[in-house]
Amino acid sequence: MTSTGYQPINLDETTDIKTLERQLELVKKEVMSLDAQKRQEIPKNDRLSKQLEHGSNELVSLQNQLAEESDRVAKLKLQSELRDQELKLAKLDLEAQSQSTKTVLEGNLFKFGKRGRAKPKMKRVWFHVLRDLTPMLDWADTKTSGKVERAIIKRVFEDNDSKVASIPMYKDKTFCVETNRDKTLIFRAESTDERRKWVQAIETHITAFLNSQGAGVSAKEATTEIFEITFENRPLGFGIDQDAEGQLYVSSIQHEDVKVEEGLQERDLVLSCNGTSFLKDPHAYEENIKTLRNAKPPITVRFAGNRVPEEAEAASSKHTRDLSMQDLYPMQAATLTENSNIDNHPLVLENPEFKEMLKNEEFYRLVKDLMEQPDKLTAFLADHEL
Repeated sequence: MTSTGYQPINLDETTDIKTLERQLELVKKEVMSLDAQKRQEIPKNDRLSKQLEHGSNELVSLQNQLAEESDRVAKLKLQSELRDQELKLAKLDLEAQSQSTKTVLEGNLFKFGKRGRAKPKMKRVWFHVLRDLTPMLDWADTKTSGKVERAIIKRVFEDNDSKVASIPMYKDKTFCVETNRDKTLIFRAESTDERRKWVQAIETHITAFLNSQGAGVSAKEATTEIFEITFENRPLGFGIDQDAEGQLYVSSIQHEDVKVEEGLQERDLVLSCNGTSFLKDPHAYEENIKTLRNAKPPITVRFAGNRVPEEAEAASSKHTRDLSMQDLYPMQAATLTENSNIDNHPLVLENPEFKEMLKNEEFYRLVKDLMEQPDKLTAFLADHEL
């Protein structure tokens, strides 16, 4: 029996008119029900037909994409084989040149065109040193590019003043290279540390080259490494002195982290502070000290990783002249007496934290002794942080 109540009967055995009429009504209802179901199935069949058609089209598209991908893979494989051959040839060429050329640095840098007036483009850059120590710079569009440009480096410096350097995203990341063709190339590194790495490496080898050519560069300046350390605050954690020629060098290290983390060592040369080069003059010690003392944090000091030979130290006269507070503050020292109040002394005024520390009686006596007794001041400067 169906949902309409229809159930087939044997008409040959039925003679009752009412039964036949009722069966006829049930048949009509069943036909109408089936017709309604058919009408409901038509949209579903249409959807299935459309889905089937879409699936067929998608299958054809995937088959086409698969064929295209197979072609692309075949081309890439061929290109890879060609590139492998090129790399093998390049390796052989590099091995042939390695006897006379050393690659010091290699990496990606942005290079500005037209002295910084054109937008920067990514370049693969190599810094080489030839057998005669000539510093060379190579750059190309890619590492495997067939065209490589080359220039001899005359000078390198950090770019802090050009229009390019004033752009926020380029600040403290650009540097300039002057070439033997009287051109200035401007590069941008990814970070300040990376810029410093390139500048220091190139600067070190330029100095070594100039020294090898007898350009008046001293052996101390032709160092194996030039590096910088930026101190966020005082004390700096190292002491300095000068040799007989007036060259400043690190005489002592008080902060172990400066030695361990930054690599600073005793006898490293001290070259500059916040971009101001120290005078190399035996009579300029106080002026150099003043430059370092007046520097405002953060303080960037440039060092050279060369060591003063022990025999040279023994032969030279070490700077031992006593310093008094009158040397550092001549106007105020004249008025400082045993009973004077040291609170208004510039040493205290320039270091506000001293006012609190001077409340400690022992510290007060120490400061007063340093102001009044040159020998104690000299010992303090030699054994403590600047």
